[in-house]
Amino acid sequence: MAEGTRLRPLQPGDYEAIAKIAEATRGFSVPTKYMVWMLATTQGELCRVAVDQGGAVIGYTLGMRTSQAAVGFSWQTAVLPDSRSRRVAAVLVAHTTQAAKAIGISTVRFTSAAAQAETMANLISAAGIGEIEATIPIPAEWGIDEVEVH
Repeated sequence: MAEGTRLRPLQPGDYEAIAKIAEATRGFSVPTKYMVWMLATTQGELCRVAVDQGGAVIGYTLGMRTSQAAVGFSWQTAVLPDSRSRRVAAVLVAHTTQAAKAIGISTVRFTSAAAQAETMANLISAAGIGEIEATIPIPAEWGIDEVEVH
């Protein structure tokens, strides 16, 4: 990650920046203001933003606990196009995966564009959750794969 870039917890006021990044990311839905508020206030350790030296949000990851205590869900990880070569996504995923482990999550599920599913699984595995156990297909016309990593 570029020098001066740091991670911080998601804040409700990050909505505009997250919406801008989501709009610039193929296949992503833009979270609502309510969703950003809800995640920031209830899932803090699993939601982070990456900010540059000036404090501008350049990337984010949104994760949450599920109804199963040991299972987490990584909803979105995205980075502004001009910051994608800085390994920001890798650092966001690693931090969130380590935070998940610290709160007792041993399985992380996520959705990803099919072309990026393996990369995402490798990032989660490298952070210590483990190996891909199963791929759970969702409608093919969506162009998204759901992957479970232990």
